[in-house]
Amino acid sequence: MYKISITIALVLFFGVKNFAQTENTNSVNTLFENYVTNNFQEKIFVHTDKNFYLSGETIWFKVYNTDAFVNSLSPISKIAYVELIDANNKSLLQVKINIEEGMGNGQLQLPLSLPSGNYLFRTYTNWMKNFSEELAFKKIISVVNVFEKPEVDTAKKSIEYDVQFFPEGGNLVNNIQSKIAFKAVNNFGKGINFQGKIINQTNEVVVAFSPQQLGIGSFVFTPNNSNTYQVIIVTESNDTLHYNLPTIYESGYVMSVQEKENLIKVLVGASKNFTNENVSLITHNNKKIQINQTQVLQNGTTVFAIDKSLLKEGVNVFTIFDKNNKPVCERLFYKQPEAKYMLNTTVNNTQFSTRENVNITVAANDVNKQNIASNLSVAVFKTDSLQPSESLDIQQYYWLTSELKGN
Repeated sequence: MYKISITIALVLFFGVKNFAQTENTNSVNTLFENYVTNNFQEKIFVHTDKNFYLSGETIWFKVYNTDAFVNSLSPISKIAYVELIDANNKSLLQVKINIEEGMGNGQLQLPLSLPSGNYLFRTYTNWMKNFSEELAFKKIISVVNVFEKPEVDTAKKSIEYDVQFFPEGGNLVNNIQSKIAFKAVNNFGKGINFQGKIINQTNEVVVAFSPQQLGIGSFVFTPNNSNTYQVIIVTESNDTLHYNLPTIYESGYVMSVQEKENLIKVLVGASKNFTNENVSLITHNNKKIQINQTQVLQNGTTVFAIDKSLLKEGVNVFTIFDKNNKPVCERLFYKQPEAKYMLNTTVNNTQFSTRENVNITVAANDVNKQNIASNLSVAVFKTDSLQPSESLDIQQYYWLTSELKGN
């Protein structure tokens, strides 16, 4: 009789636990679905005919406006706003572009009086104003005014730096190890090389780090609120920079993602006061939840194991929810898309005389070399030292860079 009682108790215990996890999973699903339904967002890409112009020339462009969640053409906005902004954040030129079925063409006439310099080319819709400014499309346009008298500048131009720190999962928490990514660029947008270190109040070096390439890298750090920290960076030109780390919270959650072949491990750490509480992981992409799991924090940690094949191509969002279904950590994971189509171009000749017509045939094919319907924009220009090749294409923008914080 004693054995039977124990067995029944165990069955009831696990039954209650599984019910609670199912209930929590359903709640997170509902929250996500409500968010997607009530927060439709747009994302814009603009293909300009080139990146370098002379004053008086025309910027020709095509606008692609999409649903930010699934990258399909958006039916919502009918007008896009295009601006050219100077270094003082003053809007110099504006134009409205009609959008039909998510696309529109236009031009921006540069005045002959426009000074030489780098300008911000920004495009957005009114709908985007409901959300973050980061949804607007931005790129740098270079302009040279050949009628300007060159200025003789004997003074050495000062270099400014921008260094940002991004804790994996979003937060630094007292006494919990975190990976911190960083990005360091100068005022020309170029990544810089440097030697960096974190020191405490006694000038002891806690962590030393340097970028892997293009000013980007990461390091592992365990903060302790009984200490005060400062980041010191020495550039290749011997400039010394001082920065503070992001806020260190006394209590909270951290996450880390590790990838090995087809297995992804999501490690969750939490302060001691959250031990034995439930945490949930959801991964989503294109308005769809791929994975929704709930586990219990044992001694402040737990690990979610994910089959990589379950994730969609492009940027997948990993979000950790606490027992109250509040999001506490978030991290992006990029899955390289497989090629689904190819663009093939042929030209009717290899050499042309002045003003001779050039016939270019463009064909879009799938992986089986079958023609597929497409809507394209093509820019043709002379490649030289003043006209660099485009560093950002529409596929790269929608699959990856538009999702990156600090980009």
